[in-house]
Amino acid sequence: MKKIWIAAAMGLLMISMATVVSAENDAQKMIYSSFYGYKKPVEIKPRYAAVLDDQQLSNRYMPTPSDHPRRAKFVGIWGYLDDNTTKGYVGGIIEKRGRFGYLRGRWNTTDNSTRGRVTGILKKGFFIGKITINNERAQRIVGLYRLDSENKVFHMRWMTPHKVGWAHCRIKLI
Repeated sequence: MKKIWIAAAMGLLMISMATVVSAENDAQKMIYSSFYGYKKPVEIKPRYAAVLDDQQLSNRYMPTPSDHPRRAKFVGIWGYLDDNTTKGYVGGIIEKRGRFGYLRGRWNTTDNSTRGRVTGILKKGFFIGKITINNERAQRIVGLYRLDSENKVFHMRWMTPHKVGWAHCRIKLI
């Protein structure tokens, strides 16, 4: 246990030394004048000779909407895991909001007897949200998703409190 505490203390000491050294390097450079016996500041030149205006900076660093689309449409089929047949259709929009994706869509069964909405958050391969059935009651839905950008396909395995299923969709960028 003593070795762990000693190693931690040495690590903190090394980190504090590194910040002191970097702070000294960032300070204004001084030269020593032997004739006068004092330190005289030296002028530090900026790294870049030309300064870009706001418009050039925004064009240079901000991606255009065509480079990074913020919305995509999806249309596909869904079914239950126990039998591998299609039970209905699903479609909607995936938007990028901050660091995660937001899914809004509608689903129905193949005979149009049941329909509803699905909303949720897509983040790091996980999906969490809710579905409504015939605009009456809401259920939680969770799952895993995989986005194949090369083939423009969206795969999902989902779970509700009583059912487990899958969804396969095509993606179209807006």
